[in-house]
Amino acid sequence: MESQTLIRVVLVDDHPVVREGLRSTLPACGPIQIVGEAENGLQAIRVVAKTRPNVVLMDVKMPCMNGIDATRRILRDFPECKVLALSMFDDPQYVEEMLRCGCSGYLIKDSSPLEVVIALQQVQAGLQAVSPRLMPTLVKVLGPREPEKRALTEREVEVLKLVAQGLSAKEIGEQLKLSARTVEKHREHISDKTGCSTAVQLVRYAIHKGHVIL
Repeated sequence: MESQTLIRVVLVDDHPVVREGLRSTLPACGPIQIVGEAENGLQAIRVVAKTRPNVVLMDVKMPCMNGIDATRRILRDFPECKVLALSMFDDPQYVEEMLRCGCSGYLIKDSSPLEVVIALQQVQAGLQAVSPRLMPTLVKVLGPREPEKRALTEREVEVLKLVAQGLSAKEIGEQLKLSARTVEKHREHISDKTGCSTAVQLVRYAIHKGHVIL
């Protein structure tokens, strides 16, 4: 893990077995402290008010109040809190509604515990975190890309293609025989040249330029 800052997390899911699994596995994979749990959106609002977590790991379809409405309320009443969706549904409508109401990312429940922890760290740092197969939906949701400032080098295009596939800096470095730090520098240059600061914006740019075919 790049960051060891403790992240206070509230788990929201209507299935006890899912909450139990997350409660036992996430702290074992990184600096995560589970400070509360809820089985629906209404409970989530009360638990967040009491515990003031950094991030809420939010299911989407739940009884009493769904994750979409709960996210709106939480982000309205507790703007310092962030929400990361974790759902078994990859329906574009759910993804779009969660993002539109301010959710910082959307993961599918087939994600590994380590992937969830990394996503929580990204969200806590102010970044977006999404399952790679949801990228086309995010490109649609977030609208037109930013204008390109300068052309990318051949190496930067290689890095961009792998970023668009959802690979980490370490994984990209292994494929291109570069250090993770060098990959990060290439990504900084790509962001500067394209005006794309987030992973979603970079994917949108790569698709527009034909570097990635959906």
